[in-house]
Amino acid sequence: MTPLQQTYLSKLHTTAAANLEFFRLNMPQIHQRVIASSPLATIDISDQGDLSLRYPDGSVRPLAAERLRMEEKFREFADPETRPQLLAFHNLRAVVEQPSHGDMQRYHYSSLDAEYPNRARRHFATHYPDQTGLHRYPVFGSPRTIPLLIVLGSGVGNHLSRLVLEYDVRHLIVLDADEDAFRVSLFFQDYVELSRLAMEKGTDLAFIVGPDIDHLTRGMMGVLRQSLPPFLVHGAALFYAMPEGETLDAIQACIRESLWQMYFGQGYFDDELISVRHTLKNFARNRPVYVRPLVLDASPAAFVIGSGPSLDELLPLLREQRDKAVLFSCGTALGPLSHAGIVPDFHIEKERPGIVYDVLTRTIPETFRRQIRFIGLNVVMPEVFELFGWGGMAMKEVDTMSTLLHGMGAMPRVPIDSQPTVTNMALSLALTLGFRRIYLAGVDLGYRDKARHHSRHSAYLGKLPEAEHLRRLLKQRPADEKQVPANFGGEAWTNGILEMARLYMESTIRACPHAEIYNLNDGVAIAGARPLRAEMFPRTLDGGDKQAVLAAIQGAFEPRPVDRHAVAAGLLGSVDQLIESFHAILDRERSSRADVLDTIVGLYHHLRRDEIRNTPAAILFQGTVFNLLSLCYNALSIIADEDEAVAKAEYDFNNLMDALQAGRAELLRVLREEKAIEEPL
Repeated sequence: MTPLQQTYLSKLHTTAAANLEFFRLNMPQIHQRVIASSPLATIDISDQGDLSLRYPDGSVRPLAAERLRMEEKFREFADPETRPQLLAFHNLRAVVEQPSHGDMQRYHYSSLDAEYPNRARRHFATHYPDQTGLHRYPVFGSPRTIPLLIVLGSGVGNHLSRLVLEYDVRHLIVLDADEDAFRVSLFFQDYVELSRLAMEKGTDLAFIVGPDIDHLTRGMMGVLRQSLPPFLVHGAALFYAMPEGETLDAIQACIRESLWQMYFGQGYFDDELISVRHTLKNFARNRPVYVRPLVLDASPAAFVIGSGPSLDELLPLLREQRDKAVLFSCGTALGPLSHAGIVPDFHIEKERPGIVYDVLTRTIPETFRRQIRFIGLNVVMPEVFELFGWGGMAMKEVDTMSTLLHGMGAMPRVPIDSQPTVTNMALSLALTLGFRRIYLAGVDLGYRDKARHHSRHSAYLGKLPEAEHLRRLLKQRPADEKQVPANFGGEAWTNGILEMARLYMESTIRACPHAEIYNLNDGVAIAGARPLRAEMFPRTLDGGDKQAVLAAIQGAFEPRPVDRHAVAAGLLGSVDQLIESFHAILDRERSSRADVLDTIVGLYHHLRRDEIRNTPAAILFQGTVFNLLSLCYNALSIIADEDEAVAKAEYDFNNLMDALQAGRAELLRVLREEKAIEEPL
């Protein structure tokens, strides 16, 4: 090897070693991935210093050609007309005259989440009835201003540093599905220098590396939620630092398929207002509350029963085992169980609207219901508890009233993962009670046959209620279906909500590694839940003394008194503090698009601060704030004139504050109706 080759390779290895140490100190998970991966590409150098990457299949990629390809990408990126962007447009002229919940509105009573977004849209439509004065695609002032830049692939060279230097990037996320490509990049990209440049320019950096493309997009969503408003994904610039091909296409498709999740899960003001009303009513009726976890010290078995299509074939097994294990029925699973004459020990519900009451009373005979114990979240309609022989209440996580009551010390916090489906809640509840052998029946989280997405005798298929509005609601089908690995091999169909349910369920299972969870269903594979066919089920199942287990579970619930006046004072005090803090942020002059963007991000970060986000008011209003800021940001990105863009944002900020005041007035009305306040405040 010539001195040139030795010196050049030594320089590359020194850079890589410095980068590895940087990641070890600052991003240890990235460091672990790199050192755990098996190197594939090797670096070749000619006697004149020509570098190339050589791969096990014999292929060679000259580095000079890679750098030229990157220069072409820079030219494309520099032109705003050809710069790739992610788009998640609101229809800013689509005024929704119907209340915010459509057919579900009969179960709600606040139109705040429809009215104030409508005001923002009406204002936009009045000033911009057509495309005159609007950009076709998002622009944030100067073409060099980029709120969010997503770089796909690590590449080789100094392109990341150049992007930070040449553009005003607020947030830069690097996604790479090729661990070996990222390892190679350590030799050529000075990540230590990049981090110093980013710090100097005020650019937040994030790296997400790994071969699982779903992991990449979930990681990106996690970064967005932690560091900036997720709706900034609209207009995000894309830079392609990896070769075109199937992997790049798969990453882009996965990102676009998951865009809806950026706008999901923020909640509705009306939902939280219903929680306030229902929780006050449930406590007024002296409902026992789940306050003592881990009451089971033996090893009883439990079935968590959903209404997936596999339930039909599992009914004989449930009938055979019902005296040996505790049966938790979830949501619409009660229909098939009722049809089969199998009485569960507990029925679980988590939703707050009155549709739960309507479906139960119209599809399940009263004589059947009265034999069952019921466990519902505090947000569930009070009348639902009274449909059953016994009713106990568990406190919902991330809920206005639960947060307030825990903060007041009215009861201990027993965390239950209740999202997004009832089966998620039931599994989490069973684990917190102390069950360590749990069998999932009808928890398909998907389906082999699109036409048979639920049990034949569930309210979704064969047992549809006669009421037209219920039939419409229950027959609605998701449009985002995709195929994923199935429990017993092959593939099954799932959709966005069920996919989220699977991810959450896997997280619940991981948090309790000493429990044995079995998946009996011919549906979606669930990591951590062992596949078990019904014919292989242990017929000698020993569930212990079932009556003692049932008594212990009921003993975990006890009535807790709640001071309504203290609740009212706590809620209103929290709301007033939040409104005052928003006023302080908005009471600053804004003269540019950048100023408006600072305010939007500032309001979001304020709401996410630890001392704010865990307050009742933050939970009450977070969905409203998120939605109105998202509309504001969308308009900001396409109004061509800077002054007009700022003026529109000022209207939207005033509209946001009006919404908060209107929400306070509605909260006050509910508190008076529930006799938590005697004198006007």
